[in-house]
Amino acid sequence: GVARKIVDNATTKELIAVLSGESNFKELGVNEKRKFGMALIDGEEHYFFNDQIEEIRMYLDEKDPLIKLINKAKEEKQIKGMVAQKGVVKGEVIKLLEKDYNNAEKILRGKKNYILVTPMTRPEIVKYMKAAAGFITDEGGLTCHAAIVAREMKKPCVIGTKISTRVLDSGMEVEINGDEGVVNF
Repeated sequence: GVARKIVDNATTKELIAVLSGESNFKELGVNEKRKFGMALIDGEEHYFFNDQIEEIRMYLDEKDPLIKLINKAKEEKQIKGMVAQKGVVKGEVIKLLEKDYNNAEKILRGKKNYILVTPMTRPEIVKYMKAAAGFITDEGGLTCHAAIVAREMKKPCVIGTKISTRVLDSGMEVEINGDEGVVNF
């Protein structure tokens, strides 16, 4: 009779206390709006709640070496990379992360002329690259898979952006300028 979100927001110790009858979720301050996170530090569980979560996120953002590049790209509405194949094309982004490669058929079924944004490309997604108008990758150099396939297919491609999958989301409209190695959004 307890909402799943409440159970999801409880620590292991809190769950044990509730299941053993020692306490209840309300007494423990566990509710649907509670933000909860856990980290293993030197093998020991540490729990963080509400405002602490935001403090940790801000701390981690400060330590992220790409955060300045991400913020600059968002401000300028432009991502820079290397030219893999020249040409200019506009289209709707479909972001395909490596974890999605096994679901690519479901994600891309029936879609055409999209801009494929991915960390890198691999042979198993070439069939989806054929339906794309162009490609943008986080990684790669002039001899990477995405660059070779883009040149073979003669599709505009910007590689080595480092941040495209962290800035661009599916559904966004972008322009690949493969002549200059930039992506405008």
